[in-house]
Amino acid sequence: MQKPDKASLIPAAAYLRMSSDDQRTSLRQQEAEVRALAERDGYAISRWYREEGKSGSKEQGQRAEFQQMLLDAADGHFQAVLCYDSSRFARLDSIDGAFAKQVLRSKGIYLVTVKEGRIDWTTFDGRVMDMLVSEANHKYSRDLSLVSLRGRMDRLTQGLWPHGTVPYGYDRLYSSGNHTHRTTRNEPFRKPRNWVLTLVENPVEAPVVRELFATYRREDTSLRQLALDLSRRGVVGPKGKGGWTKDTVRAILANRTYLGFGRIGFARRRQKEAFNRAVPTEVPGVCPALVDEETFKAVQVKLEVLHATGRRPQKYRSSVLSGVLVCGHCGYRL
Repeated sequence: MQKPDKASLIPAAAYLRMSSDDQRTSLRQQEAEVRALAERDGYAISRWYREEGKSGSKEQGQRAEFQQMLLDAADGHFQAVLCYDSSRFARLDSIDGAFAKQVLRSKGIYLVTVKEGRIDWTTFDGRVMDMLVSEANHKYSRDLSLVSLRGRMDRLTQGLWPHGTVPYGYDRLYSSGNHTHRTTRNEPFRKPRNWVLTLVENPVEAPVVRELFATYRREDTSLRQLALDLSRRGVVGPKGKGGWTKDTVRAILANRTYLGFGRIGFARRRQKEAFNRAVPTEVPGVCPALVDEETFKAVQVKLEVLHATGRRPQKYRSSVLSGVLVCGHCGYRL
């Protein structure tokens, strides 16, 4: 078969996506398939958009590469978007997914996938096909979420860590019989089938957690000051070096995991994105407790008082009344 002339090739963009809960097709595999599609059907890929760990049915605003692709569509540099299959493009239902398709269609851009072929939003047949495929992908995503949720609840009731984000201060310990594998909370590791996950103390991070609780309980200091002190000392934060902010410190001080609880269903989500939401559940003894209950309660009381009063204590002020007294004339805190 003779290859098309370069001048006759159709300019295209390629979009690759893999979510953290769907590992069937890696980005490398998708890229190989999409390249083969482009070579076979006469497309020249001018732009690549890659996203890993991004859901196709939730958190659409966090799909930065996808949003950038929609913005770049206005430049006229591509006439088609190539994907491995339509679920890589999105797993939204036909209503929620309509905006992105409308943006691309308004620029004369259509979708081509390795699995379904060309989906042309300008034709009746194309729109009907897209609606059916979109609804099927969305249903699959919801069903998969439900199965995953049931598995997480089962693990939690067994006293195991239910997967998800591992808090600062812990390592992951995978085990099966006499075999174990220990890894840090952020290190990539694909769990073998039937292995279970528990948490153990990280020897570097766990003392930092204890220090934060003890210092905040003992001293008249602010969340911001605690963050600054850690940054000045070069302590690596939850998101890497220099990652300490008052919000980071607050999240640690308010996290009941440090009492040894495993928890599901407490994360804040917009109702629209929270299908198959778990009933808030916590089980004690799932992970090592890094602080005692008395310290944790004292810290929560202090956080609530400071939030209610708006007081911003500073470690180096000369009086504990600083920031509490207010000028009767101008209302400025003294």
